[in-house]
Amino acid sequence: MHDRWASASAATAKLAAAAAESGASSENDGKKEKSRQSAMSTESVSPSKPSIGSIHSAVSALRRATPKRETKTPNAKLRSAVNALRITTSHDQRWGDFDVLSCLQELQHLSNEKLRKHLQARGEEWEEGSNKKRTDLEERGAVYSTGKNNLGQLGLGDLEDRCAFEVVPATRGRCILHISTSNDGITFATAKRHDVYVWGGGGRWTGPTGLCTSLPRTDEEEGFTTPQIVAKLNGEEITETAVGSSHACAISKGGDLFVWGWGAAERGMLQREPKYVGASVVASTVTSGEKHACVIARDGQAFTFGLGANGRLGQGMGVEENVYSPKPLPVRVPNRIVRMVACGAEHTLICTQQETYSFGCGDGGRLGHGDLADKFEPCEITFFRGKHVLDVSAGTWHSAVVVHIPPLDNSGWLYTFGNGYQGQLGLGEICHSSSPALVEEFFDQGLSVKRVVCGSHHNAAVAQDGNLYSWGSNKHGALGRNITSESSQQFTPRPGIVSEFGSMINRIGRGKPMSIACGREYTIVATHPYSGPSEQEALYLSAKQRLREAETKKALLAQRQEDAEKQERLRKENEEQSKVRFLTSRRKCRIDETCQGFAYDLTQPSMCRECGYSIVYHTEVEVESE
Repeated sequence: MHDRWASASAATAKLAAAAAESGASSENDGKKEKSRQSAMSTESVSPSKPSIGSIHSAVSALRRATPKRETKTPNAKLRSAVNALRITTSHDQRWGDFDVLSCLQELQHLSNEKLRKHLQARGEEWEEGSNKKRTDLEERGAVYSTGKNNLGQLGLGDLEDRCAFEVVPATRGRCILHISTSNDGITFATAKRHDVYVWGGGGRWTGPTGLCTSLPRTDEEEGFTTPQIVAKLNGEEITETAVGSSHACAISKGGDLFVWGWGAAERGMLQREPKYVGASVVASTVTSGEKHACVIARDGQAFTFGLGANGRLGQGMGVEENVYSPKPLPVRVPNRIVRMVACGAEHTLICTQQETYSFGCGDGGRLGHGDLADKFEPCEITFFRGKHVLDVSAGTWHSAVVVHIPPLDNSGWLYTFGNGYQGQLGLGEICHSSSPALVEEFFDQGLSVKRVVCGSHHNAAVAQDGNLYSWGSNKHGALGRNITSESSQQFTPRPGIVSEFGSMINRIGRGKPMSIACGREYTIVATHPYSGPSEQEALYLSAKQRLREAETKKALLAQRQEDAEKQERLRKENEEQSKVRFLTSRRKCRIDETCQGFAYDLTQPSMCRECGYSIVYHTEVEVESE
């Protein structure tokens, strides 16, 4: 036993000396190498063959014990292995093939430089493999976020804002199908396997996050910036979520409705953790405003519950202003099957097969009826009568509707209405419209819209080509693109493409948008799996494109040179013809009409022999016929 730990100490001393002397001169290395070899010559060494996994274990041990963001230099990796040996030795614990490493005969014969490079190469090999794994997972689909992050709503593990879309690391490869968020910074993500993740909210796990309230304080303070699974919904096969300022909802594959939130029963939200509402409603979709929600049942009936102020529940004048309805109540849409619904902060939009209705707060013209009045019951927006609506969305102060235009395939024109002082209407200099108005920017670019999502002060839409477009307020980078070329302000009314999706970004493929959620000055996007070219194919296509551009530029320059030479030839020919015409033409006098043409006088060459006037008066050229 004494011999084994003595040899282990010798190996540890060898590694420590190598780390301390990696930057020393070769002369000092030689002297210290001889002293170490003489000291180790008395130790018994086993000729056992080393395992390459031992170095992996040494480097990985400190990786697990240090912050993920720390950048390790080769010397730091070397010290990592040494510290790992010291830690495990002091606790009398084995790690990996420690016995083999402690008796590593070849280790004693390696120079300091070779030992350093050996550990460095092992560490780099581990990093490359890990990066490749992350790349493969991200290309299967992930969640990306940008904008304001004061409450951890971006899910990136910190509270710093982002001006461009950045991947949420925990969502790589999770196949997120649906995203929902609120103006208060809480975001839900539903995966293909029906797992529900939540993040944001500033650490208020007792709010509408659906998480357990008995979390340790450290987890509560640190965990809100990264996705956490909602354990209470495990096994419920959740397909869709919706969240407001004080509540959240979820529906399952079987149509079960779950609600939870801050409030007591008087707010219509039952408790802080998800609770099954009951079999009264078999839900197919759900959406939420700040303090109310709307559910579409599988039979096409719409139900609302929550705060009834301003008529946002659509239950008529009988509902008191500040009373919360804890039970889903049917919305009276006469003999119509509801297909879509959207909840804004204080208003609601409902779409049937051929009609579109709105009710709730009418401030700013957000209901689309041409006035500012509140509506306590569903009122049809006559502008959309007889039109087939593809998508509808409602924000804080405005609304948006996509109308199908034949013969387009599942896409159409976008109409907006309400207040848009941050450019969220997309109507150029128009900041207010109480009636639906066409967003001409898409029309001018030859684009049609498939889906639209309204935030508080900005919008996002998916065009027929699958690309993402954003416009409105770019405060905190909510649009995910640079607008300095479009506007000197922090907002733009012009929809612009977000080119980061459907392409290679930092050698990683990003799929096109699948689900989008816009909050208060931030945007969350879940993507499809990446289906574009691989990195090698992208490099090949890029090189091929550059070659084509170079050839095109070369051909263009040759054509321009040829055109210039042709123009020069024509110019010279015209000059020669002008000289010939001048010499063979008859220049008549402007003063004396009887002059037959300028005739040189030998004594006075500038004077006409016929009329006596100067040559400057003989400007009318008469070409003699052949």
